[in-house]
Amino acid sequence: MDELKEYGLEVNAYDPWADEAEVLSGTGITLTKLLVQNRYDGIVLAVAHTDFLELGADVLRSNGKDEYVLYDLKHLLALDAAGILL
Repeated sequence: MDELKEYGLEVNAYDPWADEAEVLSGTGITLTKLLVQNRYDGIVLAVAHTDFLELGADVLRSNGKDEYVLYDLKHLLALDAAGILL
């Protein structure tokens, strides 16, 4: 995430399972408590929590701006639901 910040990007992290204090002390990252619709240029699914699967691809995509990229690093979503699978 530091690399993204070096390019002047605002980085938000959301993980409903993570302990906020532990993440902050271990990484210096403050977790976002809520996702905001139409806000993000890029969305990265980096953990395969069932919470994200239950939200569904449509809700996750609704958080992206008109033009955004959805990276599904854990192959949580259906193949046609993510913009990019790694």
